[in-house]
Amino acid sequence: VRPGLVPRLQPTEVSILSKTEEPEKLEGRVVFQAIVDEEMLNDGGHVHGGCTATIIDMHLLDNAHLCPCDLTTGHGVFGVSQSLNTVYHSPALLGDKLRIVCTTLTVGSRIFSSRCEVRFWQSHPLALSAYVWLQRYGMVRDTD
Repeated sequence: VRPGLVPRLQPTEVSILSKTEEPEKLEGRVVFQAIVDEEMLNDGGHVHGGCTATIIDMHLLDNAHLCPCDLTTGHGVFGVSQSLNTVYHSPALLGDKLRIVCTTLTVGSRIFSSRCEVRFWQSHPLALSAYVWLQRYGMVRDTD
């Protein structure tokens, strides 16, 4: 994936709202749109799994102004990926317009997590879903 991937992601929503299931808690939500181009495809003509993993892991979750956000301080949370669990539901093809939604699940003192969904913009079926767990920078224990 070339470094030019990030400018292709156009933010359409950034919000902090009360959680539906736990109204006393807040969740961050970031929505992007992207149109699949040739550089995002694998040899089979579908969006490459490495491309979607990069979008979710590096570009959406590791930026301070995006999700996840420590809602108590309002600052972004930087971390090292511990786990990226991805399920591919339907292949995205050249020219498809995608809607990428990332929502904060938890923000703890050491670990934080987010849920991401990639949907087809026009018809809304799920192309990909992912859960990501990260550990805050500086929280790795010494092994000595």
